[in-house]
Amino acid sequence: FKEETYANYHAVIVSPQVFALLERFSGFAAMASLGEKAAGKWRSTVTVGLFVPETEGAVTVKALSHGVIGTLQDDLPDTAFLVREEWRQRGLKPSSLTFAQFQTPAEAENALLLGKIDALAISSDMRERFVDKNALILPQSLPMSGTLKPVRFKLGTIELKMVEPRIDAFPEVISSTPVVPGWAFAASLGIKRDRVALLSATLKSLTFDTEYQWMPAADYDPVLAALSDGHEPAYRGFQNRKWTEVMKENIEWLGIFVLILFGILWHSVAAERLVRIRTRELMETMQQNRRAEKRFEDLERMTAVAQMSNIVAHELRQPLAAVSNFSMGLRQRMKNG
Repeated sequence: FKEETYANYHAVIVSPQVFALLERFSGFAAMASLGEKAAGKWRSTVTVGLFVPETEGAVTVKALSHGVIGTLQDDLPDTAFLVREEWRQRGLKPSSLTFAQFQTPAEAENALLLGKIDALAISSDMRERFVDKNALILPQSLPMSGTLKPVRFKLGTIELKMVEPRIDAFPEVISSTPVVPGWAFAASLGIKRDRVALLSATLKSLTFDTEYQWMPAADYDPVLAALSDGHEPAYRGFQNRKWTEVMKENIEWLGIFVLILFGILWHSVAAERLVRIRTRELMETMQQNRRAEKRFEDLERMTAVAQMSNIVAHELRQPLAAVSNFSMGLRQRMKNG
């Protein structure tokens, strides 16, 4: 899932998930899709089955919505992607899933027996390596409507059954997840497009196996749509994306950033308004203090003048009273002869 890995290749054979990304971001073009013979028909598909021990009761996908899903190390990376896509289509949260990878089927078998995982996810590609290839294909005698018969196969010492087998666009194929086109034989921009058509025709004419053949290139756009809408790590790992795609992919974080930015702006405006109000109040308080100080100074001056007036009046009253008393005494003595 690194774009630079394919920089020096003229042609590649890759899983559907990888090709969808190469087609979108690196200009690769599909020359053919790998087809498999199923119930007498050729189909280009990759599916995933979710399996639990036969001894367990009725198990649904919803019951596994917060569980641990086991995968095999040699299986397609598309396995986890298709399981998450099934969760998305059911309205469940893919983020609630936990994946545990095992190096061998024996380790996965042991984990199932010990209850360390809730289910084992196996792709149709991996299934071909160690079980009968017809084990997960609908028999032609099975009705296409009504309840499906349980789909089972044996893993080591335990019998497994498929969780909620579904029939999608291809009635002959049973799986627990959506069906996507199979492996793609793709050409890079290093091959001229007129030669791509010639190579494509050559591939479709080859007969290299009775059960497999190259078919006309399938439409991988739904795979890319599922990758981009589901925020898959593989999709984010490829570069040269448009800024609109990056924004769409991170719309939640962008919304949080806008809210934070709006909060900062609102806080700045509110803080500036509050500063203006507090400044005005401070100026008014300072003016009131200056007026109060001026009144206090005026009162001090008036008090000083009053005190001086009292002193002067006292100093004037004393000699005037003495003069008045002596005058009255003299007048009285003159009157008395």
